[in-house]
Amino acid sequence: MLSPSRGHESHGKEADGRQVTAFRDGPTGRALALLKVMRWDDGSMGRQQLRGTDDLTRDFAGGKVAMLLGSPSTYGAYAAKFRGRPDVYGQAPLPSEGEKSTLLGGGVAVVSPKADRAQRSAAAKWIDFFYLRPKYDPALAAERTAQVAADKNPAGVPGLPFYDAKVSGPATAAERKHSNVPLKNFTPYLNSLAITWYVVEPPVAAQELYAALDSAVQAVLTRESADPDTELAKADRRIGPALERSQR
Repeated sequence: MLSPSRGHESHGKEADGRQVTAFRDGPTGRALALLKVMRWDDGSMGRQQLRGTDDLTRDFAGGKVAMLLGSPSTYGAYAAKFRGRPDVYGQAPLPSEGEKSTLLGGGVAVVSPKADRAQRSAAAKWIDFFYLRPKYDPALAAERTAQVAADKNPAGVPGLPFYDAKVSGPATAAERKHSNVPLKNFTPYLNSLAITWYVVEPPVAAQELYAALDSAVQAVLTRESADPDTELAKADRRIGPALERSQR
């Protein structure tokens, strides 16, 4: 995903605090124009478009794709699912205009609203044990990583720490003692973590916004005649009503 620079998020704010689209202000348009050049002028985007993550990772592992955008978890599929060579895999920060920035992702652990008090308590303990403790408990971090490595799966893949260095540092160090991934190949990515600005998802109508921009990206990648400014104008008209509905 191409990340916006600080101050040019896909949502801006009007004087009354309402969220409005801002992706026609500069960075998004320039990113879309760059994709058009890469697709139709220099050919670096390839000829096959609208493929899924697995399609790209498979070709990447097979040496048919030189570079792709992904998360740290991409390495797991690359090495285990598609049998890519660990020694030729490298990971670096996402290129961005000006200040280094990237969009945050993640998952959500949900507890049913119908759960009783005991069930909610048990769910919270499980969430802590399964998701959180390995990020702050060195002993559990080492145990989990060793178990994964023993199963001959990628273990100890570097990622963005969930806590600050004081909390996550010991757990990360314990995990890396059992890691079976080429950690030196992740050095550029790891060095970027402290100097990258992490952009949260748009707070209003995020999925509608993504759908509108998806159409603009697809148009530029599949039709040589597509004009980035025109496609963004279409996306702007499409997302406007969704923003209004979400803020009533």
